Amino acid sequence: MPRWISALIVLAVIVTAGSISIFTIENFYSALEERLQKIENHARDENWKETAAETKKLDEEWSGKRRLLLIILDHRDVNLTSVPIESMKTYIAFENKEQFILQCRLLGDVIKTVKENQMVNLINIF
Repeated sequence: MPRWISALIVLAVIVTAGSISIFTIENFYSALEERLQKIENHARDENWKETAAETKKLDEEWSGKRRLLLIILDHRDVNLTSVPIESMKTYIAFENKEQFILQCRLLGDVIKTVKENQMVNLINIF
């Protein structure tokens, strides 16, 4: 009987930890997606001051969560998210609207892919 109890406790801990990590990823990437939409709108209007300010906030949020995400996400997903953010900072400096928006779209695609990959479904479980 004690083996069943300990197995249930371990199972509960695994399910709880998995749920918390999925919830964290979903919330963080959703917030990142919202900020990215603001940034892209500022860039379309060629409001580079606001674009730079919002991109800096996005970069700070990303830097703050990056270590945690390296623990709960595949490193490839974290690196795929980092690259467009770094490129965006470069294109802001040159005020290159087309390339900047392209990097925003790339980051948006990465965000959607990461969120889809972390969703609980039977394919991910088995």
